[in-house]
Amino acid sequence: MKNIKQFLNYNDRESKIFMPNEIFTDIRDERIKKGHRPFTFSYYYLINYLYRNAKYGDMKTNITTKDMVDVLGFSPENRRLSYIMKDNGVLDQMKYTETTRDIPVLAGNFKDMYGHQEGLDFEYYEYYPDMADYVKGFANSYKIKKPVLAFNRHIKDPEWIETYQEEDYRDGTFYEVENTTLIPFEVFLFCMEHKDIECDGFYLYSYLKMMNDRFPNGYRVALTQLCNDLGFSRGNLVNTLDALKRHRMIQVIHNQSFFAVGLKEEDRMPNSYIINDWEYFNDNGDTEYEKIKYIDRKKYEEILEKEKKEQEEKNKKKKAYVALEDLPY
Repeated sequence: MKNIKQFLNYNDRESKIFMPNEIFTDIRDERIKKGHRPFTFSYYYLINYLYRNAKYGDMKTNITTKDMVDVLGFSPENRRLSYIMKDNGVLDQMKYTETTRDIPVLAGNFKDMYGHQEGLDFEYYEYYPDMADYVKGFANSYKIKKPVLAFNRHIKDPEWIETYQEEDYRDGTFYEVENTTLIPFEVFLFCMEHKDIECDGFYLYSYLKMMNDRFPNGYRVALTQLCNDLGFSRGNLVNTLDALKRHRMIQVIHNQSFFAVGLKEEDRMPNSYIINDWEYFNDNGDTEYEKIKYIDRKKYEEILEKEKKEQEEKNKKKKAYVALEDLPY
């Protein structure tokens, strides 16, 4: 989709979106195909943005599932992804989303009858039908997705569920940001507006952002581990990393001087990854970056042989020192 920012009627006050860190583990669920994890993550992010900012009442048209699929870089007619989003689909079954007709049209820090701040809350179209002049009308069949973890975090714990129901207690990412990762909406827009990044790049960048929050000097990890953690094939991961580097979204530190087939295990050092803030992204994707030096196996074996000979020479030059009083004669 072109002009996503215009379509969503985005403004800078809507930038901060916090994602629950456990989502990176939860979407390893076997019901979600590995290749669909980036879409699942990006879709959940998008519905968080739409709900948090009550965009359903702010936009000129009623946003549909097809619109969201289009925003995320897929054909609106794509049906292979519907098992994730549909009513009682995988995200509903995982308690990550809830299909509802309660449509937020206003969001803000409202006050009670005594003038006390009640914190973030929403006004819903269903309860205010007289808002028809203010908001585009919604068909009786129109439903949206509520991001459940934005309201209640411990959705699988029976004791917490009882607390949520009895006290209307809210500890979700809209209210408490412990163990979350802040992904500015500008990052999402940038990714979706570039064909070589889109959901795959957004998913990878967001994961590295979470890990950089834990390791500010760089997240050191092997490609094999990243593939296992995120469900990427090695080829797709390499291509996605290349796109992030070309667009200056991440920096990569090579912790070894070269790579060769048959490299000794003790000489293998994973790269370190550092994310950049969105203000430093390169729209053209033409950033030149240092690539690790590659040498063929024959050259590497020559290096090993040279090192072996040098070590042998050093050993020959070493003289054993024995104290005079320790001599046997």
